[in-house]
Amino acid sequence: MNGPSQRFFEFDNFLLDTQQRLLFRDGQPLELTPKVFDVLLELVESGGRVVEKKELMESVWPDSFVEESNLTQHISTLRKKLGQDASQQRYILTVPGRGYRFVMPVKSWDDDAVVTVQERVRKRISIGDPDESIERPGISPATHRLLPEVTRPKGSRWKSPIAIGIGVILVGIIGFVLLRAFRRPPVTSFKNFRLSKFTTDGKVASAAISPNGKQVAYAEAAGGQQTLWIRQVATANTGVVVVGPSNLRYLGLTFSPDNDYIYYIASPLNSPTTLYRVPALGGKPSALVEDVDSPPTFSPDGKQMAYVRGYPDVHETVLMIAGVDGTGEKRLSTLKAPQYTFTLGPGQSWSPDGKRIACSVSTTDDQGQYQEVYIADVSTGELKPLTNRKWRRVYRMAWLSDGNGLLMSAADSENTLLQVWEVACPSGEPRRITNDLNEYLGLTLTADSQTVAVVQSDRQANLWISPATDGRNAAQITSNNYDGLDGLAWTPDGKLLYTLARNAANDIWIVDDKGKQKTPLSENAGNNTSPSMSPDGKSIVFVSTRDGKQHIWRMDADGSHAQRLTDGKQDLSPVFSTDGQWIIYRSYVAGNTNLFKLPASGGAPIRLTEVISGVPAISPDGKTLACIQRPVALAKVKIALVPLDGGPAKLIEPKDVPRQLFVVWATDSKSLIYIKTEGGVSNLWSLPVDGGEPKQLTSFSSNLIFNFALSRDGRLALTRGNERNDVVLISSTN
Repeated sequence: MNGPSQRFFEFDNFLLDTQQRLLFRDGQPLELTPKVFDVLLELVESGGRVVEKKELMESVWPDSFVEESNLTQHISTLRKKLGQDASQQRYILTVPGRGYRFVMPVKSWDDDAVVTVQERVRKRISIGDPDESIERPGISPATHRLLPEVTRPKGSRWKSPIAIGIGVILVGIIGFVLLRAFRRPPVTSFKNFRLSKFTTDGKVASAAISPNGKQVAYAEAAGGQQTLWIRQVATANTGVVVVGPSNLRYLGLTFSPDNDYIYYIASPLNSPTTLYRVPALGGKPSALVEDVDSPPTFSPDGKQMAYVRGYPDVHETVLMIAGVDGTGEKRLSTLKAPQYTFTLGPGQSWSPDGKRIACSVSTTDDQGQYQEVYIADVSTGELKPLTNRKWRRVYRMAWLSDGNGLLMSAADSENTLLQVWEVACPSGEPRRITNDLNEYLGLTLTADSQTVAVVQSDRQANLWISPATDGRNAAQITSNNYDGLDGLAWTPDGKLLYTLARNAANDIWIVDDKGKQKTPLSENAGNNTSPSMSPDGKSIVFVSTRDGKQHIWRMDADGSHAQRLTDGKQDLSPVFSTDGQWIIYRSYVAGNTNLFKLPASGGAPIRLTEVISGVPAISPDGKTLACIQRPVALAKVKIALVPLDGGPAKLIEPKDVPRQLFVVWATDSKSLIYIKTEGGVSNLWSLPVDGGEPKQLTSFSSNLIFNFALSRDGRLALTRGNERNDVVLISSTN
């Protein structure tokens, strides 16, 4: 970015602080993603000239290739944050064919003004009217709200030695506060970095780098089993097997602080997990602790570890501490659902000074359901939020070696994909490190904070159509590589609604069955997923975050007249009833998803299920709702058949657990179709609802199936492609 590093810009009722990278409106900070902040700063610093699109993209994304639509989306987000609607040109003017111009008058000042304030404080404490407050020369009223007001009580004798002494102390306090507010630099240990692939076969399930940075352990999936490997970073060897092929899934790989052991959690499918330890050089794994729901994190002295455990029967999640051999287990902090829970799965991180543990906490309140980063005090168990930022997901985190920040894989409110972020401590200011259409999972960090190991997941897929349910003569109709991953549905006239991912967010598109005519229906308006068209073809319901939360929306078939229908904590997976009168959807209640329905025209929702429920599917005859269900978390999966005219649900216990938690009705309403994946290849299977044996429908010999839908006339639409998961090393080059 251009301009001084410690500078302030004023426009209208906004103040832009380039040092803290914050935007204030009437003294209150606004949440901006790092790239949205960069776009605003470029425009504000331009002096009112037109900033070309190419210039903006090269400045904001200097080391990445991004499409113009990415810039358009960030401009749209910025306008909303500033309160500029589509009909206004109050702040940012679009210059067609060229770029953008910031049209609001801007006043700038640098950190010398802070010194001026301090000097004026000294003078006004010694002399002047005791009823007057301190002046702030050269600073507007908007800036006054960000600086402390200093007043003197009436009748005080400011010229006495005591008063002068008090004044000196007061000036010191003011100077300290101002310096802390304006001069503390953000953590930028990975401002410059190099990303390199460590594995190339695309089959890695989880990974970790040793604290000394010399070894990487990773679990590789093949033939329905997983193998735990270890490999030297400095050499080109192919790795050594630590634990042989097993039906277990190796999760949360973590090295001990002395580099000698590898810890992991593993379990058979749908069973509680156990924490294991195995020598890094190979040997027999030792089971340490049962029912562990997160990777362990270790105290700096290597004598203790911490992890999370869930107690679903009493709706508790607990941050536990134990010895590194699993003995001496005790509770540190407990959270009660539904408002707060420790997030199960992601790992915690013990701070370098040994006094704090950073945790991911899932929160449910009036603002919806989201995740936050909390800090637990090791001595008291007290929990405090690091920042008020609301995250869609926080996956795994690691403290920087100086204790001034965290690295974590997370997805913010504007994106669905996990990226690598850096969060300063104690300010909580986030900065995005990676910015692409991959996901980054299982982040671990070396002891010197110079190298990150993370699993890079690249999922690519396109739309296919088959004239028959068995998948014969299937033909590919799109080639964008990110089509239909988050939504696929037929329209009554034989077209397809689907999601197209660009810049880590989805828009909804419609395409004919030949793939020739493609039209966007929801461009640059949050993240949009799960489209479903009404039986009369006049309206579409979908999930969108355009209002900052995840709700069900409805729009006309051409994408116009979008209207929000729900206001739950987190709403998803809407479908129309066969008669078009109702919308059935999922919504989070007490941390779990239940099914609801509401009138298609809008109205109060009606709860349909009381247990954990997956994506709803309505039978073509309109009589039955089918969905995946679990009575409690980790319980065995069942399929529930719920009569829509009332009556008890019928439960089916499938022999094969569906790869994804959804099923689709066959056109005759007599069987359910689901995805089954074996040896890296997905096919569709049919399960009769009368209790017959499952039957394989398709005979594909390659690729995964991520999504599918059946038309009224029995044609099959598929989202097919591949997923490659490899270890990448991100090395700081500062």
